[in-house]
Amino acid sequence: MDTQTVVLIFLTVIWGVLELRHLRLRAGKTGTAKIDDQKTLETIFLVAVPCVLLAVATYWLSFAVWSWRETIFWSGTFFAITGMALRDWSTFVLGRFFVIEVAVQKDQTVVDRGPYRFVRHPSYAGAMATMLGVGLMSGNWTGLGVAVIPGYIVLLRRIRLEEEVLARELGEPYKTYMTKTKRLVPFVY
Repeated sequence: MDTQTVVLIFLTVIWGVLELRHLRLRAGKTGTAKIDDQKTLETIFLVAVPCVLLAVATYWLSFAVWSWRETIFWSGTFFAITGMALRDWSTFVLGRFFVIEVAVQKDQTVVDRGPYRFVRHPSYAGAMATMLGVGLMSGNWTGLGVAVIPGYIVLLRRIRLEEEVLARELGEPYKTYMTKTKRLVPFVY
């Protein structure tokens, strides 16, 4: 196996392990939380996860391969690693408030430290950066499209729902926080 294949497989496995760890640590531990997920978690598992795995599989297809494949591959590697690190940092900073469902704890407050100083949803931004990275690592338009488009659609739906729930449940402190930070990309969006 060549180096790029090893890196692609290794990063895909690491990403899966990190996500399984999030599930194991936080699933069902909402405590006194009010859950309002509207099946967004199931949608992520049914749409985004298979699409990312399909994008990885397109790496071995010979059609539509970009001429700058090596440079694009290593750029994708950077996005994937940075995205995983951002997502992990975000969940660490949220601590006990991080759960996999869209939920608000009874005593939850607005978290505006760490990556939350810059964007409201750094965990989702990290997931999106990782999807972009995997898509770029695939080396073809099909892999990029399959990794990014469906995943972004389901995550943007979840972000909108989460913001509605947080604004309703946390009230003015969260609404004020929304005016001071961008959603996913500092200073942009």
